[in-house]
Amino acid sequence: MEFKALPPLLREDSILSEADRQFLMEIYDKLWHSSWEMHAGAGELDPERLRRSEITYGEILEQPAKIAETINEEKENITAVAKKLCETPIDKIIMLGCGDSIAAVRGTKYFLETLLKIDCDICESYDFNYYYNKLVTSNTLVIGLSSSGKTIRVIESIMVAKALGAKTLVLTNTIESPLNAIASMSLYIHAQRKGWPTQSSTSAMAMVIALAFELAENLGTADSEFIGKTKAEFLAIPELMKTAIRNSEDWAKSRARELSTQDFSVFAGGGPYFTCAEFGAAKVKECTTARAIAINLEEFHHYITAKAGDPIFVIAPRGATNARAMDTILAGHMMEGRVHLITNVSEMEVAKEADSAVFVPETSEFFANFLCSVPVQMLGFYLSKERERLARLTEKA
Repeated sequence: MEFKALPPLLREDSILSEADRQFLMEIYDKLWHSSWEMHAGAGELDPERLRRSEITYGEILEQPAKIAETINEEKENITAVAKKLCETPIDKIIMLGCGDSIAAVRGTKYFLETLLKIDCDICESYDFNYYYNKLVTSNTLVIGLSSSGKTIRVIESIMVAKALGAKTLVLTNTIESPLNAIASMSLYIHAQRKGWPTQSSTSAMAMVIALAFELAENLGTADSEFIGKTKAEFLAIPELMKTAIRNSEDWAKSRARELSTQDFSVFAGGGPYFTCAEFGAAKVKECTTARAIAINLEEFHHYITAKAGDPIFVIAPRGATNARAMDTILAGHMMEGRVHLITNVSEMEVAKEADSAVFVPETSEFFANFLCSVPVQMLGFYLSKERERLARLTEKA
Protein backbone atom coordinates (compact mmCIF):
# COMPACT_ATOMS: atom_id res chain seq x y z
CA MET A 1 0.00 0.00 0.00
CA GLU A 2 1.05 3.63 -0.42
CA PHE A 3 1.45 6.01 2.51
CA LYS A 4 1.43 9.79 2.40
CA ALA A 5 3.72 9.57 5.41
CA LEU A 6 5.46 6.25 6.14
CA PRO A 7 4.90 5.14 9.74
CA PRO A 8 8.22 5.27 11.65
CA LEU A 9 8.07 1.58 12.59
CA LEU A 10 8.12 0.68 8.90
CA ARG A 11 11.22 2.74 8.11
CA GLU A 12 14.67 1.24 7.78
CA ASP A 13 15.87 2.83 11.04
CA SER A 14 13.00 1.22 12.94
CA ILE A 15 13.70 -0.77 16.09
CA LEU A 16 11.95 -3.68 14.38
CA SER A 17 13.78 -6.30 12.33
CA GLU A 18 13.25 -6.56 8.60
CA ALA A 19 11.08 -9.66 9.11
CA ASP A 20 8.95 -7.82 11.67
CA ARG A 21 8.57 -4.84 9.37
CA GLN A 22 7.43 -7.14 6.57
CA PHE A 23 4.89 -8.83 8.85
CA LEU A 24 3.63 -5.44 9.98
CA MET A 25 3.35 -4.25 6.40
CA GLU A 26 1.14 -7.23 5.58
CA ILE A 27 -1.14 -6.27 8.48
CA TYR A 28 -1.29 -2.68 7.24
CA ASP A 29 -2.30 -3.96 3.81
CA LYS A 30 -5.18 -5.96 5.29
CA LEU A 31 -6.40 -3.74 8.09
CA TRP A 32 -5.22 -0.16 7.79
CA HIS A 33 -8.21 1.44 6.09
CA SER A 34 -10.71 -0.17 8.48
CA SER A 35 -8.68 1.22 11.40
CA TRP A 36 -9.32 4.86 10.54
CA GLU A 37 -12.27 5.17 8.18
CA MET A 38 -15.18 6.54 10.18
CA HIS A 39 -18.79 7.38 9.39
CA ALA A 40 -19.39 10.23 11.81
CA GLY A 41 -22.03 11.79 9.60
CA ALA A 42 -24.41 8.82 9.82
CA GLY A 43 -27.76 9.83 11.30
CA GLU A 44 -29.62 8.56 14.34
CA LEU A 45 -31.29 5.89 12.19
CA ASP A 46 -28.05 4.54 10.75
CA PRO A 47 -28.77 0.78 10.40
CA GLU A 48 -25.31 -0.34 11.52
CA ARG A 49 -25.40 1.78 14.66
CA LEU A 50 -28.87 0.52 15.54
CA ARG A 51 -27.89 -3.08 14.86
CA ARG A 52 -24.90 -2.89 17.18
CA SER A 53 -26.83 -1.00 19.84
CA GLU A 54 -29.52 -3.68 19.87
CA ILE A 55 -26.93 -6.41 20.36
CA THR A 56 -25.31 -4.38 23.13
CA TYR A 57 -28.23 -4.83 25.50
CA GLY A 58 -27.92 -8.62 25.50
CA GLU A 59 -24.17 -8.35 25.99
CA ILE A 60 -24.71 -6.09 29.03
CA LEU A 61 -27.01 -8.69 30.60
CA GLU A 62 -24.51 -11.50 29.91
CA GLN A 63 -21.63 -9.79 31.73
CA PRO A 64 -21.87 -11.71 35.03
CA ALA A 65 -21.80 -15.04 33.18
CA LYS A 66 -18.94 -13.99 30.89
CA ILE A 67 -16.81 -12.74 33.76
CA ALA A 68 -17.33 -15.99 35.66
CA GLU A 69 -16.64 -18.00 32.51
CA THR A 70 -13.41 -16.12 31.82
CA ILE A 71 -12.15 -16.65 35.36
CA ASN A 72 -13.14 -20.32 35.56
CA GLU A 73 -12.35 -21.55 32.06
CA GLU A 74 -8.93 -19.87 31.92
CA LYS A 75 -7.85 -20.71 35.47
CA GLU A 76 -5.22 -23.27 34.46
CA ASN A 77 -3.86 -21.05 31.68
CA ILE A 78 -3.69 -18.04 34.02
CA THR A 79 -1.77 -20.10 36.57
CA ALA A 80 0.68 -21.35 33.91
CA VAL A 81 1.24 -17.88 32.43
CA ALA A 82 1.82 -16.32 35.85
CA LYS A 83 4.35 -19.01 36.77
CA LYS A 84 6.22 -18.48 33.49
CA LEU A 85 6.25 -14.70 33.90
CA CYS A 86 7.71 -14.99 37.39
CA GLU A 87 10.69 -17.12 36.37
CA THR A 88 12.66 -13.86 36.21
CA PRO A 89 12.07 -10.64 38.17
CA ILE A 90 9.32 -8.16 37.25
CA ASP A 91 10.11 -4.58 38.28
CA LYS A 92 7.55 -2.76 36.14
CA ILE A 93 4.27 -3.53 34.38
CA ILE A 94 3.06 -1.54 31.38
CA MET A 95 -0.49 -2.15 30.19
CA LEU A 96 -1.41 -0.99 26.71
CA GLY A 97 -4.48 -0.55 24.57
CA CYS A 98 -6.66 1.88 22.68
CA GLY A 99 -10.25 3.02 23.24
CA ASP A 100 -12.26 0.88 25.66
CA SER A 101 -9.29 -1.46 26.03
CA ILE A 102 -7.05 1.14 27.64
CA ALA A 103 -9.96 2.25 29.83
CA ALA A 104 -10.41 -1.36 30.97
CA VAL A 105 -6.80 -1.93 31.98
CA ARG A 106 -6.71 1.50 33.67
CA GLY A 107 -9.50 0.26 35.92
CA THR A 108 -7.23 -2.46 37.35
CA LYS A 109 -4.18 -0.30 38.13
CA TYR A 110 -5.14 0.55 41.73
CA PHE A 111 -5.56 -3.10 42.69
CA LEU A 112 -2.47 -4.31 40.86
CA GLU A 113 -0.17 -1.79 42.49
CA THR A 114 -1.65 -2.54 45.94
CA LEU A 115 -1.41 -6.31 45.53
CA LEU A 116 1.86 -6.62 43.62
CA LYS A 117 3.75 -3.59 44.96
CA ILE A 118 5.06 -3.04 41.44
CA ASP A 119 4.78 0.19 39.44
CA CYS A 120 1.99 -0.28 36.91
CA ASP A 121 1.90 2.17 34.02
CA ILE A 122 -1.06 2.61 31.67
CA CYS A 123 -0.02 3.82 28.23
CA GLU A 124 -1.76 4.49 24.95
CA SER A 125 -0.25 2.09 22.43
CA TYR A 126 0.78 4.75 19.93
CA ASP A 127 2.54 6.78 22.63
CA PHE A 128 4.34 3.68 23.88
CA ASN A 129 5.50 2.79 20.38
CA TYR A 130 7.17 6.12 19.74
CA TYR A 131 7.76 7.90 23.06
CA TYR A 132 7.37 6.07 26.34
CA ASN A 133 9.43 2.91 25.98
CA LYS A 134 12.87 4.22 26.93
CA LEU A 135 13.00 2.50 30.33
CA VAL A 136 11.77 -0.90 29.16
CA THR A 137 14.07 -3.75 30.19
CA SER A 138 13.99 -7.54 30.31
CA ASN A 139 12.31 -7.20 33.72
CA THR A 140 9.41 -5.19 32.29
CA LEU A 141 6.11 -6.95 31.70
CA VAL A 142 4.17 -5.44 28.80
CA ILE A 143 0.51 -6.45 28.56
CA GLY A 144 -1.42 -5.60 25.40
CA LEU A 145 -5.22 -5.77 25.22
CA SER A 146 -7.24 -5.88 22.00
CA SER A 147 -10.62 -7.58 21.89
CA SER A 148 -10.47 -8.12 18.14
CA GLY A 149 -6.76 -8.90 18.11
CA LYS A 150 -6.58 -6.63 15.07
CA THR A 151 -5.82 -3.25 16.63
CA ILE A 152 -2.71 -2.26 14.69
CA ARG A 153 -1.26 -0.02 17.39
CA VAL A 154 -1.44 -2.80 20.01
CA ILE A 155 0.16 -5.25 17.57
CA GLU A 156 2.95 -2.73 17.04
CA SER A 157 3.37 -2.29 20.81
CA ILE A 158 3.92 -5.98 21.39
CA MET A 159 6.44 -6.06 18.55
CA VAL A 160 8.28 -3.06 20.01
CA ALA A 161 8.26 -4.56 23.51
CA LYS A 162 9.67 -7.84 22.22
CA ALA A 163 12.36 -5.98 20.28
CA LEU A 164 13.35 -4.25 23.54
CA GLY A 165 13.60 -7.59 25.33
CA ALA A 166 10.55 -7.19 27.57
CA LYS A 167 8.26 -9.98 28.73
CA THR A 168 5.06 -9.75 26.69
CA LEU A 169 1.52 -10.98 27.23
CA VAL A 170 -1.55 -10.37 25.08
CA LEU A 171 -5.19 -10.50 26.12
CA THR A 172 -7.81 -10.93 23.42
CA ASN A 173 -11.28 -12.27 22.71
CA THR A 174 -10.12 -13.59 19.33
CA ILE A 175 -7.83 -16.61 19.24
CA GLU A 176 -7.23 -16.52 15.49
CA SER A 177 -5.85 -13.00 15.16
CA PRO A 178 -2.66 -11.16 14.14
CA LEU A 179 -2.05 -10.18 17.79
CA ASN A 180 -2.07 -13.80 18.92
CA ALA A 181 0.20 -14.70 16.01
CA ILE A 182 3.02 -12.58 17.45
CA ALA A 183 2.34 -13.28 21.13
CA SER A 184 4.94 -14.85 23.39
CA MET A 185 2.07 -15.64 25.78
CA SER A 186 -1.64 -15.01 25.55
CA LEU A 187 -4.84 -15.35 27.55
CA TYR A 188 -8.29 -15.75 26.05
CA ILE A 189 -11.15 -13.55 27.26
CA HIS A 190 -14.49 -15.36 27.06
CA ALA A 191 -16.67 -12.48 25.90
CA GLN A 192 -18.38 -11.15 22.80
CA ARG A 193 -18.03 -7.75 21.20
CA LYS A 194 -20.62 -7.87 18.47
CA GLY A 195 -22.38 -4.86 19.94
CA TRP A 196 -20.56 -1.85 21.40
CA PRO A 197 -17.89 -2.85 23.96
CA THR A 198 -19.34 -3.85 27.34
CA GLN A 199 -18.70 -7.43 28.41
CA SER A 200 -15.44 -7.51 26.46
CA SER A 201 -14.16 -4.67 28.65
CA THR A 202 -15.35 -5.90 32.05
CA SER A 203 -14.23 -9.47 31.31
CA ALA A 204 -10.81 -8.10 30.35
CA MET A 205 -10.64 -6.32 33.71
CA ALA A 206 -11.52 -9.60 35.40
CA MET A 207 -8.78 -11.41 33.49
CA VAL A 208 -6.13 -8.90 34.58
CA ILE A 209 -7.20 -9.16 38.21
CA ALA A 210 -7.26 -12.97 38.12
CA LEU A 211 -3.74 -12.88 36.69
CA ALA A 212 -2.65 -10.45 39.41
CA PHE A 213 -3.72 -12.89 42.13
CA GLU A 214 -1.57 -15.60 40.56
CA LEU A 215 1.39 -13.25 40.17
CA ALA A 216 1.11 -12.28 43.83
CA GLU A 217 1.14 -15.93 44.86
CA ASN A 218 4.33 -16.51 42.85
CA LEU A 219 6.06 -13.28 43.87
CA GLY A 220 5.01 -13.33 47.51
CA THR A 221 4.02 -9.67 47.46
CA ALA A 222 0.93 -9.93 49.67
CA ASP A 223 0.02 -11.88 52.79
CA SER A 224 -2.45 -14.74 52.61
CA GLU A 225 -5.10 -12.91 54.66
CA PHE A 226 -5.22 -9.98 52.23
CA ILE A 227 -5.29 -12.30 49.22
CA GLY A 228 -8.05 -14.42 50.73
CA LYS A 229 -10.22 -11.42 51.61
CA THR A 230 -9.87 -9.64 48.27
CA LYS A 231 -10.23 -12.84 46.26
CA ALA A 232 -13.54 -13.55 47.99
CA GLU A 233 -14.71 -10.02 47.12
CA PHE A 234 -13.61 -10.46 43.52
CA LEU A 235 -15.33 -13.82 43.09
CA ALA A 236 -18.56 -12.23 44.33
CA ILE A 237 -18.54 -9.61 41.56
CA PRO A 238 -20.61 -11.59 38.98
CA GLU A 239 -23.50 -11.96 41.45
CA LEU A 240 -23.25 -8.30 42.48
CA MET A 241 -23.32 -7.29 38.81
CA LYS A 242 -26.68 -9.00 38.46
CA THR A 243 -28.01 -6.69 41.15
CA ALA A 244 -26.36 -3.69 39.51
CA ILE A 245 -28.12 -4.59 36.25
CA ARG A 246 -31.51 -4.78 37.97
CA ASN A 247 -30.90 -1.51 39.81
CA SER A 248 -29.82 0.32 36.66
CA GLU A 249 -32.70 -0.44 34.28
CA ASP A 250 -35.32 2.04 35.46
CA TRP A 251 -32.76 4.76 36.21
CA ALA A 252 -31.23 4.45 32.73
CA LYS A 253 -34.65 4.48 31.05
CA SER A 254 -35.66 7.61 32.95
CA ARG A 255 -32.42 9.43 32.20
CA ALA A 256 -32.69 8.46 28.53
CA ARG A 257 -36.19 9.94 28.26
CA GLU A 258 -35.05 13.07 30.07
CA LEU A 259 -31.87 13.53 28.00
CA SER A 260 -33.03 12.29 24.62
CA THR A 261 -32.68 15.72 22.99
CA GLN A 262 -29.39 16.61 24.69
CA ASP A 263 -26.38 16.52 22.38
CA PHE A 264 -23.63 16.82 24.98
CA SER A 265 -22.91 15.21 28.35
CA VAL A 266 -20.05 14.98 30.83
CA PHE A 267 -18.88 11.90 32.73
CA ALA A 268 -16.58 12.45 35.73
CA GLY A 269 -14.77 9.93 37.89
CA GLY A 270 -11.60 9.86 39.97
CA GLY A 271 -9.04 7.12 40.56
CA PRO A 272 -10.29 3.75 39.27
CA TYR A 273 -13.67 5.30 38.44
CA PHE A 274 -12.25 7.39 35.62
CA THR A 275 -12.52 4.09 33.74
CA CYS A 276 -16.29 4.17 34.23
CA ALA A 277 -16.40 7.78 33.02
CA GLU A 278 -14.56 6.69 29.88
CA PHE A 279 -17.00 3.82 29.36
CA GLY A 280 -19.96 6.16 29.80
CA ALA A 281 -18.75 8.77 27.33
CA ALA A 282 -17.86 6.05 24.84
CA LYS A 283 -21.31 4.43 25.00
CA VAL A 284 -23.06 7.74 24.34
CA LYS A 285 -20.83 8.41 21.32
CA GLU A 286 -21.15 4.87 19.99
CA CYS A 287 -24.86 4.34 20.53
CA THR A 288 -26.02 7.80 19.40
CA THR A 289 -24.97 10.82 17.37
CA ALA A 290 -24.58 12.84 20.59
CA ARG A 291 -21.22 13.96 21.96
CA ALA A 292 -19.79 13.21 25.40
CA ILE A 293 -16.54 13.64 27.28
CA ALA A 294 -14.90 11.81 30.16
CA ILE A 295 -13.03 13.99 32.64
CA ASN A 296 -11.08 13.24 35.78
CA LEU A 297 -13.09 14.20 38.85
CA GLU A 298 -10.49 16.72 40.03
CA GLU A 299 -9.96 18.19 36.58
CA PHE A 300 -13.67 19.02 36.41
CA HIS A 301 -12.95 21.74 38.97
CA HIS A 302 -10.15 23.37 37.02
CA TYR A 303 -12.20 24.35 33.97
CA ILE A 304 -15.71 25.50 33.23
CA THR A 305 -16.41 22.05 31.88
CA ALA A 306 -20.20 22.08 31.77
CA LYS A 307 -22.61 24.73 30.49
CA ALA A 308 -26.15 25.51 31.53
CA GLY A 309 -28.42 22.51 31.05
CA ASP A 310 -25.64 19.98 30.43
CA PRO A 311 -26.11 16.56 32.07
CA ILE A 312 -23.20 15.64 34.35
CA PHE A 313 -22.70 12.04 35.46
CA VAL A 314 -20.52 11.57 38.53
CA ILE A 315 -19.22 8.10 39.38
CA ALA A 316 -18.39 8.02 43.09
CA PRO A 317 -19.17 4.95 45.21
CA ARG A 318 -18.10 4.76 48.85
CA GLY A 319 -14.44 5.61 49.21
CA ALA A 320 -11.82 8.29 48.74
CA THR A 321 -13.64 10.24 46.02
CA ASN A 322 -16.99 10.78 47.72
CA ALA A 323 -16.01 14.10 49.34
CA ARG A 324 -14.88 15.51 46.00
CA ALA A 325 -18.03 14.08 44.43
CA MET A 326 -20.09 16.28 46.77
CA ASP A 327 -18.06 19.29 45.58
CA THR A 328 -18.67 18.23 41.99
CA ILE A 329 -22.43 18.04 42.47
CA LEU A 330 -22.47 21.53 44.00
CA ALA A 331 -20.18 22.91 41.27
CA GLY A 332 -22.32 21.26 38.59
CA HIS A 333 -25.39 23.01 39.95
CA MET A 334 -23.53 26.33 40.04
CA MET A 335 -22.84 25.77 36.33
CA GLU A 336 -26.60 25.21 35.93
CA GLY A 337 -26.08 21.62 34.91
CA ARG A 338 -28.09 18.61 36.04
CA VAL A 339 -26.03 16.15 38.06
CA HIS A 340 -26.64 12.40 38.18
CA LEU A 341 -24.75 10.23 40.65
CA ILE A 342 -23.66 6.59 40.51
CA THR A 343 -22.91 5.46 44.05
CA ASN A 344 -23.88 3.17 46.96
CA VAL A 345 -26.79 3.40 49.39
CA SER A 346 -24.25 4.19 52.14
CA GLU A 347 -23.60 7.51 50.37
CA MET A 348 -27.19 8.71 50.71
CA GLU A 349 -26.19 12.12 52.08
CA VAL A 350 -24.19 12.80 48.93
CA ALA A 351 -26.93 11.34 46.74
CA LYS A 352 -29.52 13.73 48.21
CA GLU A 353 -27.68 16.64 46.59
CA ALA A 354 -27.85 15.13 43.08
CA ASP A 355 -30.73 15.45 40.61
CA SER A 356 -30.84 11.66 40.40
CA ALA A 357 -28.89 8.74 41.77
CA VAL A 358 -28.53 5.07 40.98
CA PHE A 359 -27.23 2.73 43.68
CA VAL A 360 -24.96 -0.23 42.95
CA PRO A 361 -24.06 -2.89 45.55
CA GLU A 362 -21.29 -2.28 48.06
CA THR A 363 -17.85 -3.73 47.48
CA SER A 364 -14.28 -2.54 47.99
CA GLU A 365 -12.82 0.23 45.87
CA PHE A 366 -10.63 -2.37 44.17
CA PHE A 367 -13.63 -3.80 42.34
CA ALA A 368 -16.43 -1.20 42.49
CA ASN A 369 -15.77 -0.08 38.92
CA PHE A 370 -17.20 -3.39 37.66
CA LEU A 371 -20.52 -2.43 39.22
CA CYS A 372 -20.36 1.27 38.34
CA SER A 373 -19.80 0.37 34.69
CA VAL A 374 -23.28 -1.11 34.41
CA PRO A 375 -25.40 2.07 34.76
CA VAL A 376 -23.39 3.98 32.16
CA GLN A 377 -23.61 1.04 29.75
CA MET A 378 -27.38 0.88 30.25
CA LEU A 379 -27.64 4.62 29.74
CA GLY A 380 -25.96 4.41 26.34
CA PHE A 381 -28.30 1.64 25.20
CA TYR A 382 -31.50 3.36 26.33
CA LEU A 383 -30.39 6.68 24.87
CA SER A 384 -30.06 4.87 21.55
CA LYS A 385 -33.60 3.52 21.84
CA GLU A 386 -35.11 6.85 22.85
CA ARG A 387 -33.32 8.86 20.18
CA GLU A 388 -34.29 6.28 17.58
CA ARG A 389 -37.93 6.64 18.67
CA LEU A 390 -37.82 10.43 18.31
CA ALA A 391 -36.06 10.19 14.93
CA ARG A 392 -38.76 7.86 13.59
CA LEU A 393 -41.50 10.23 14.78
CA THR A 394 -39.76 13.06 12.95
CA GLU A 395 -39.41 10.88 9.86
CA LYS A 396 -43.19 10.22 9.83
CA ALA A 397 -44.14 13.86 10.36
